[in-house]
Amino acid sequence: MQDYQYKEIANISPKTIVQYLEKHGWHNWKEVEDVSVLIYNKQGKKFGLFLPLSLDFVDYKNRVSEILITLEEVEERPRWQILDALRSKAEQTTNASKYD
Repeated sequence: MQDYQYKEIANISPKTIVQYLEKHGWHNWKEVEDVSVLIYNKQGKKFGLFLPLSLDFVDYKNRVSEILITLEEVEERPRWQILDALRSKAEQTTNASKYD
């Protein structure tokens, strides 16, 4: 992952990531201490993610980076494309909230 992409991760909210994951078939399995555990089954193979539900977590960018690595394998497309989709989703959410 490029350095500029790593920095951009901090601008993507947990809410945006959860919405993206749910739209793509992930299921929220459990929430513990502001961390969501999400599960995805693909052809009998289970994938799991740990998503901090607050930007305040010191390792938030590291966890989201791990999520992108997992999504790259699940979706069979490069991380930068997934990051672009997340950024686009974040922009749509921001623009929509301006008019609420």
